[in-house]
Amino acid sequence: MDYIHLMAFLLCVCSVMVLRAGLALFEAGLSRSKNAASAVMWVLCDLGVATLAFWAFGAAILMQNSNGYLGIRCDLIASSDIGILSYLCLAVLGSGIVSGMLAERARFTVVAPLSLLMAAVLIPVVGHWVWFGFLARLGVLDVGGALPLHLAAATVGLVGAWMIGPRHGKYNKDGSANGIPGHSIPLMGAGVLIMLPAWAGYLVLASVMRAPETMPQAVLNALLASAAGVVASMVYGAVRYGKPEVFLALLGLIGGMVSVSAGAGTVPAWAAVLLGVAAGVAVPWVAIAFDLHLHIDDPSGAGASFGAGSIISLIGAAILRDGSFAERFRTLGANLFGIVVTVVLSATLAWGLFTVLRRYTKIRSTEADEYDGLDLAEHDINAYPDFQQTMIKSYHLREA
Repeated sequence: MDYIHLMAFLLCVCSVMVLRAGLALFEAGLSRSKNAASAVMWVLCDLGVATLAFWAFGAAILMQNSNGYLGIRCDLIASSDIGILSYLCLAVLGSGIVSGMLAERARFTVVAPLSLLMAAVLIPVVGHWVWFGFLARLGVLDVGGALPLHLAAATVGLVGAWMIGPRHGKYNKDGSANGIPGHSIPLMGAGVLIMLPAWAGYLVLASVMRAPETMPQAVLNALLASAAGVVASMVYGAVRYGKPEVFLALLGLIGGMVSVSAGAGTVPAWAAVLLGVAAGVAVPWVAIAFDLHLHIDDPSGAGASFGAGSIISLIGAAILRDGSFAERFRTLGANLFGIVVTVVLSATLAWGLFTVLRRYTKIRSTEADEYDGLDLAEHDINAYPDFQQTMIKSYHLREA
């Protein structure tokens, strides 16, 4: 690798880290002010644990290509293989998706075991299957990691949100839902806008490893799909509620980015626009369905944006790729099978982890701590100390 290509590669690596920063801002903004510091601590802990876990354990699983199902390559710990850096960035991105889905009620003790599960086991195993193992041999098309990163993380987060339960006050006895808005729309918007250019670098990094000749097309597709997603979600909000809805627009933009993760630069520009429009409509609809009908409390909407967005990307990458009808049909069948395998494995591991944690520790904050805010209850700090507290200590809940 010459100097210019090396610098371009390192720039893409850095952009993935910037993507994590944007995701952190988004998650902090969607939390209420009393939980903003807790959201930052989640991101910091996950980043540290996931990085070390993937380097020590996950890389040995993902980068083994002699065994189609589960291989271990222990020499990578002492290796300078540049592939470790590439896959490490992707794995750390996937592990960071879950935190916003459990925000404002999960205890901090959940973070480290969850990051270990994602970075040391789930993402490496599914990634190994998709890029080197039996799913690759079946013909799965997933350049950017829609299966091991986005769909796996969304599934784990949805299982966790269901098992931990909703925030207090989210749902009423008659089944109706209450909106619990985040404390800073500007923070959320800034986070998503930071994610947008970083997402292009992420797709370039993924394309370097899978299809290097498609890198320029991957950047164009990321921008076009994002634009189509946010426009479609604004139209959807205006039609459903009479005016564009900010949170749904942000989810539509994220869904548009995710919608080209599987195909990256292997699909033409018009297909990226089509996928972005599909995600811009499907992601808000799925987010509302999770909230109002299934009563799964997902503050970040990541279950919809990354879950539904990744499924759209996998189906679209198969149908809209170049090739004959038979080739597209085979790819579609392989991708659908990959979706089923990923969801089953992710849900099973998540259920096992949360079951064990719930048996031997507390995975949910008390009602009193949730009332006071996790910043104070778990970190003894206030994210905005210069502002006057607008709530009293919840002694009535602690005495109950």
